[in-house]
Amino acid sequence: MNRLFIVASLAFTATFAQDLTSTNADKSGYTYEERPGIGLFYEASGSMKHVVCQYKVAGNMFNTTWSSNQLMGLGGQLPLNRWLGLNAVVGYQRLKFNYDVGNEAIRQSMVENFSSRLDSNDLKGRLISNNLVVQAGFELGVPFYSSYHQQTMAKVLIFGNGTSGKTFFDKSKFVNATIWGYSYGAALRFAWKSLTVEGGARLSHIYWKTNFDQSNQTGVNYDDDSFMLDYDTPISPYVKATWALY
Repeated sequence: MNRLFIVASLAFTATFAQDLTSTNADKSGYTYEERPGIGLFYEASGSMKHVVCQYKVAGNMFNTTWSSNQLMGLGGQLPLNRWLGLNAVVGYQRLKFNYDVGNEAIRQSMVENFSSRLDSNDLKGRLISNNLVVQAGFELGVPFYSSYHQQTMAKVLIFGNGTSGKTFFDKSKFVNATIWGYSYGAALRFAWKSLTVEGGARLSHIYWKTNFDQSNQTGVNYDDDSFMLDYDTPISPYVKATWALY
């Protein structure tokens, strides 16, 4: 439904945007040239849904709860023409996980069998993941106002990005994981001279899986000590403000 809404909105705008921008261009003989820019990015993505979190030590699945902070960092765009462009985000996000083996009998068994490899913090505690997130992809936009003399432009756009990155765990036996995923959404972009401001909404999917480092493994099977996270973000508003590079 979200995708259909985005496509329908773009199609509706396209029915009148081309005539309007053509009129503005004809009056002056020139059109506004959108320029590449870089600046600040902020997304209010502090919630998670459809979460699958599997935290396992010595083959035992732990109880987990989680929370996340907003995504913030740098964003930019590189127009290829009036309609098509590239965009990218390099951001930081902090996630917190509380974990507990839960069952007291299992806890005691793990203490007895793995006393040389596990301590109390491995059986109950908090893991903090400081995440570096990199997103890049294409955008398709329709300008609905453009003025060469006033050096202003406004356009509606949709975009789709691939996601990668790295987790940096705070005091954990788990190896830092590689992040994979994607995001997509729609936005309005306004440009005035060298300043561009963009606001819209995005949806994202994030996945990672990691294991204990080899020196701390508790069993023969590598996946006996594993941490997997797979989740979506709900529709999240974002804003980006960039300055033209030339």
